[in-house]
Amino acid sequence: PYTYLWNDGYTGQNRTGLSAATYTVTITDANGCQNIQNITISEPLVLSVTSVKQDVLCVGEVLIDFIGHQNNVLINETRDYHRYLGGSPANVAMNCKRLGLNSTMVSAVGNDGFGEYIFKRLDEVGIDTKHIKKIDNKATSVIFVSKSNGTPDFIPYRDADCAISEDQITTVMLSQTKIYH
Repeated sequence: PYTYLWNDGYTGQNRTGLSAATYTVTITDANGCQNIQNITISEPLVLSVTSVKQDVLCVGEVLIDFIGHQNNVLINETRDYHRYLGGSPANVAMNCKRLGLNSTMVSAVGNDGFGEYIFKRLDEVGIDTKHIKKIDNKATSVIFVSKSNGTPDFIPYRDADCAISEDQITTVMLSQTKIYH
C-alpha cells in the first residue's frame, strides 16, 4: 500500500477539479521509500462549439430502385433495368440539398455493395450520412419498377431499410431541424 501527501495537505490518490498550478505529491511505500512528483496543470484551451442547424431531417427508406429500361412494359416483360438511388426520404434529401438546404438522412442499409453505392451517392451531393446505420445481417433494400406512362408495376425486396432504431434520432437533432420528413 502507498500513502500520498500533496503539497496542499490532501492525502488521497486521485484528484479532480484542480485549478491551474503546479502540484507536488509525495508517494511513500510500506518500506518508507519515497517518490516525489511535480505535476503542472495549465488552463484548458477555450472550448468552441459550433452547432449546424439542419434544414431538413429525412427519416425512412433509402434503397436501390431498379427501373425498367423499356417503356410501357410490365415487370414480367422487362428485359433490363437501370440502377438509381431511391426511397422517398432519400429523394427529398437529395432534392433539398440541390436547392441549397442542409439535409440529414436517417436510415439503415446493408453492409454490402448497394449500401456502399448509397453512401457514395449521398456523399457526392453533401448529405449528412452519419445517422445511416450499416447492418451486417441484412441486405440493402431494392425495388424493381416498370417504366410506364401510367401507374408503374413494382416489386419490393425490403430488408435493411426497415431496421431504423429510435437511438438514431436524438432530441438535439430534432431541436436543430426546421423540417422533418
